[in-house]
Amino acid sequence: LQPYRYSSLDEEIGEIRLVILLPGPFDAPVHALLQTTSFTGDSVPQYEALSYTWGSADDPKTIRVGNAPFDRTVLEVTSNLAKALPYLRHASVRRTLWIDAICVNQQDLQERSSQVKRMPDLYSKAKGVVVWLGPNEPDSAAAMNLLQ
Repeated sequence: LQPYRYSSLDEEIGEIRLVILLPGPFDAPVHALLQTTSFTGDSVPQYEALSYTWGSADDPKTIRVGNAPFDRTVLEVTSNLAKALPYLRHASVRRTLWIDAICVNQQDLQERSSQVKRMPDLYSKAKGVVVWLGPNEPDSAAAMNLLQ
């Protein structure tokens, strides 16, 4: 498998990337598509935004990512994000998400700077924001009860 190569975003038309998380069973390898789309005041796509902590970059994991289902390319993500993706994936339908670590080319400083400035709009115009706090732990129920 080859590393995924990002194509440039067109700033003139306000392009962003969205992750299409392909359906599958919880324990199956994660496979996602990256879709480039316009994001302007007149054109807001339907997606959910993910809020999470990146965690350590010391032990990256790979996920299959491409522009089409048959692409055989991979992208490294943090262990924390790799843990979240199976929980976020639906069993039988695709899920469209904006995930900063995947949707923004982290190696392109100009793109990263430009996209970070757009984050308030990316979160506020999402149809929902999903918060990943981590997998269930023995004291998770008590913590959630405290929040309520």
